[in-house]
Amino acid sequence: MTAAALADIIRATWIDQGDRLMTATTPTATGPTATSPAAVTAAAATPARQAAELIFESYQAVRPFDRLPDALFPKTLDDAYAIQKELHCLLSSLWGPLAGYKLAYTTPVMQERAGLNHPVLGGVFQKTILRSPVVLNFTEYVNLGIELEVGVTLGQDLPPSGAPYSRESVAAAVAEV
Repeated sequence: MTAAALADIIRATWIDQGDRLMTATTPTATGPTATSPAAVTAAAATPARQAAELIFESYQAVRPFDRLPDALFPKTLDDAYAIQKELHCLLSSLWGPLAGYKLAYTTPVMQERAGLNHPVLGGVFQKTILRSPVVLNFTEYVNLGIELEVGVTLGQDLPPSGAPYSRESVAAAVAEV
């Protein structure tokens, strides 16, 4: 994939979905972090938090996760991102803060397999970024597989206030592939 094609994907996905991903684990100037007791108590009753807790429990137990109950299953993309934000809050207690974001389902073939018509965004946590060489313990994973990932490090921020970004401006912000 060329840097220009990657820039197109990042630009299109961020413009469409980036505001949904403003992390719930970031402290605010006037309020608690989303992992503080006050924030967790306030979030505990929401369907998104209940769904995230079910996913998190399966993760901690190292057991396969099949599907959310119908009552908690997301009905919209916004519902899914709300669950993801809550899950990020829970996972950050194990994996540290978000270090970046990942694009998934970037090709029509993968989107079709997942029943989507667009890419989706997800978080990458600080402690999950592994540098070679590394040894992994197979028993700590469920359905362990290997997937090729292309990572970029931005050399400059791309704040929402600067959108829409051009292919050239996104590519220029990439410091390292």
